[in-house]
Amino acid sequence: HAGSVETLLKSETNVKAHQYDICVNSCKLFQHGETECSFCGKQRFNQNSSLPMNTLKMMSVGDHIARILGNDELRQKMRYRSSREAVEGRYSDYFDGAEYKEFKEKNNFENPDDVAVALFVDGFVNQKKSKIDLTIVHVVILNYDPALR
Repeated sequence: HAGSVETLLKSETNVKAHQYDICVNSCKLFQHGETECSFCGKQRFNQNSSLPMNTLKMMSVGDHIARILGNDELRQKMRYRSSREAVEGRYSDYFDGAEYKEFKEKNNFENPDDVAVALFVDGFVNQKKSKIDLTIVHVVILNYDPALR
């Protein structure tokens, strides 16, 4: 039942975002101990404060997948990729494509718990006058049956 899988995913894969200090101009991610950007010279912290000028939150795909694989029920649901039967001449999923088949023939995806992902990236400017580009990265775990993805 798809609804119960969604509930299970939400409860069992609650991965927290990691927060990092970045340059106010988005030049770089600051390393421990750095107080100014080595590219543009902007300060890391607000004047008279220990608060960073700009931060970035990131969620780790690896952390998320590790949590999923740590749950027996979800790990079994992710075995769709390794257990599905391909029908000759029929393209119904990513795994029917020539690139996947060629990749697999090179001894990849030998373990039933290997995870296939699709990565979609789209960049845009938030407002007409904004100087900051934003990028959305969307990751889809392909190991699930398409009805659950």
